[in-house]
Amino acid sequence: MILGVRMRPNKSEKWDYGIISVFLLTLLALFLTTGLSMLEMKDASLGNVIDIARAGKARVLAQSALQDGKYYTMKVDSNWTGISQEQVVSVNGKQVGSYDFTTSKNGSVYTVSATGYVPNKSSSKKVTHTLSTSFTYNTIPVGILVLDATAGGALSMNGNAVVEVVGGRVMVNSNSKIGRLGTGNAKLSSPKVGVVGEYSLSGNAKIEGAVSIGQNPGLDPYALVPEPDPNTLIQRASSTTNITKNTTLDPGRYTGGINISSKAAVTLNPGLYYRQGGGFSVAGNASLSGSEVIIYNDPSKSSEGVNLSGTGALTLSAPGSGTYNGIVFFQKRASSASAAVTGNGNANVSGAFYFPGAGVSLTGNGAGDAIGSVHVVKTLTLGGNGSMNINTSSP
Repeated sequence: MILGVRMRPNKSEKWDYGIISVFLLTLLALFLTTGLSMLEMKDASLGNVIDIARAGKARVLAQSALQDGKYYTMKVDSNWTGISQEQVVSVNGKQVGSYDFTTSKNGSVYTVSATGYVPNKSSSKKVTHTLSTSFTYNTIPVGILVLDATAGGALSMNGNAVVEVVGGRVMVNSNSKIGRLGTGNAKLSSPKVGVVGEYSLSGNAKIEGAVSIGQNPGLDPYALVPEPDPNTLIQRASSTTNITKNTTLDPGRYTGGINISSKAAVTLNPGLYYRQGGGFSVAGNASLSGSEVIIYNDPSKSSEGVNLSGTGALTLSAPGSGTYNGIVFFQKRASSASAAVTGNGNANVSGAFYFPGAGVSLTGNGAGDAIGSVHVVKTLTLGGNGSMNINTSSP
């Protein structure tokens, strides 16, 4: 009923109000009131009722896009700013429109602008409507993100390990009922812990922080970071590099991997270190140091992972800018070669450990080992008899 007159649109203009009702019920919370649409309809001429209905539909789509924009921006913790691909909205298998949106961030204030299209961008009769809203959201950065969607022990704690995620949240994407499993006296501390499935603890294991189950999976913050091309790098070694004495290395391609042992003290000059097969290991009393470095592992088989188990000092920091900003270890996405890091009280590593296709084991046997700023891994095992911290405020 519009201005007291009941309209009966012809077949070409017939509006499926049943579908729209279902559609409206399926939308997330609207940001702007529908009263604006009603005011537009009240002031319009009767001959434009159907066009206004289409405009109202575009408005609803745009409002939905604002909600999605908010949600998407928060999910990636402000690491994404740009234009979404066109989103198609269907109800009961019928396309009812589409929308896209842009987001931007200034401090903790996000601005989302969305445009709804009816029935789609390619239609000659499309009606567009653009809305914009701003909101403030104080993000909690990701400290640990476990990507495996089904593993029962995607994140596991054991022994007497004490792990503190400083200023960052933990997210486990596994939908298993034991997406997190803690045993022994292990303790995990984080401001916020999210699990897609459920979790269980046994023994004296505990989690300190707000824990939420049934969460949406976390998004990989490094998903768009390109894997380096070895052909663009200087060839530094064509066979395995075994180091047993004090050495300084330069960035480039190291075919056959790098093995550091004995009492060697190895310094890495700033840059990208590409290990092509052979893996990377630090053992014995060897120590490793370097600033503004990224160590990339490209295994040729599953045994060629990363193993940092030496008792010497481990002091590394990631690049502070550029393509690999904030990443200190990066393993080829398709590789399942595992990584193991042991801290003995003398580890000070800042930067992300990015092993999206592999399991990572962190063992703390010292006091206050700093092992990375972010861990984005397929699975993660925390153990040992000491304490470790993952400090998201470190570059």
